[in-house]
Amino acid sequence: MINKQTIIQHIHRIAKECSGKTDSISLSLKKKNPKLPITAIANHPLVETVVRATFPKPLNVLVPMGMKAIIGKNRFWFEKEKTMIFLESLSKLLLFLHLISTIVLIGSISLNLIIILAGYWRGKFFKKNLEKLCVKISFWTYTIVCIFGALAYPTFRVRIRYEYLDKTLPWATGLFEVKEHWSTIGFALFMAYYFLREKFDPEIEKENLFFYTLMCYILFIIIWYSASIGYYLTTLKGI
Repeated sequence: MINKQTIIQHIHRIAKECSGKTDSISLSLKKKNPKLPITAIANHPLVETVVRATFPKPLNVLVPMGMKAIIGKNRFWFEKEKTMIFLESLSKLLLFLHLISTIVLIGSISLNLIIILAGYWRGKFFKKNLEKLCVKISFWTYTIVCIFGALAYPTFRVRIRYEYLDKTLPWATGLFEVKEHWSTIGFALFMAYYFLREKFDPEIEKENLFFYTLMCYILFIIIWYSASIGYYLTTLKGI
């Protein structure tokens, strides 16, 4: 005679197996519990739905919360249900736009630094307008990159970080966190850099050129670092 406690223990075992590091878990009741007639306990918090599977004889199968049961021949298995995430259907498009914006950002900040080092520091200021345009393009593309990243983040947070990185590559999660912190610092620095360039004339105010160059160089390093880490993380698992 199977009592209620035995059934509850079985539910907990299923839930424990399903909450491991894999997205799906296979169970064969025919092998593990050949004589156990599983019935639903309606008020049990782990039970979400009941499905009927056909083994040598019909069984009522308990499905843990957040999982779905898939029925196969003489066996069934549980898989995590895909929850609705904000803008998940557009995640690949957002990631692509994020990439394109990042490429423009890298190009503009690199050209900005080249003009400063190869031009201003050699007393050549005939590309001031181009350099100022690079600053504007860099600042606004940095803002756009942050916006696209923020829109794609909910999908990344669940599908990549929670379901994969946190469980299998926690060091990669740490790497992502460091990148995000530097990106935030970079945005604050970029605002100061942008407004400084609006009032700064490198040909006249040469005494401030070192400070201006230092800010550009730091932004250059932050942007290249963030882009490199972001690319590396997508090679581990993409959206």
